[in-house]
This record gives sequence, structure tokens and C-alpha cells, in this order.
Amino acid sequence: EAYRGANLLIGLARIYAIVGRSADAIDKLEYLVTVPSYISGPMLKADPRWAMLRGEPRFERLTH
Repeated sequence: EAYRGANLLIGLARIYAIVGRSADAIDKLEYLVTVPSYISGPMLKADPRWAMLRGEPRFERLTH
């Protein structure tokens, strides 16, 4: 269940990013990199679905 729960949070983070709630999206991503999930800095950097968050300092810290 822990992994499936992370997938739900990834979806929520994407929705936040799409509707312009960058801070909320990044809050979720910051949490997700600390728990078992496929979210990682390199994945965030490469995945075009997170492009709208590029340039945000907190997001950039996650990708390095």
C-alpha cells in the first residue's frame, strides 16, 4: 500500500503543477523523494511532465 499511496500523491502533485499551484506540487514532490516511489531528482529533471516547475528554486534543488 505504501507504494500505491505514493502514486496517488504523484498524481496530486501533477494536478497542482498543471493548475499553477507550484508550491503545493513541490511540497508533495519533496515528500515523495523521501519515501519509496519512482520519484527521483534525475527523473524529475528528465520528465517533460514537470516542465512547468522548472525554474522554481525548490524544484531545481530536487533535481540536483
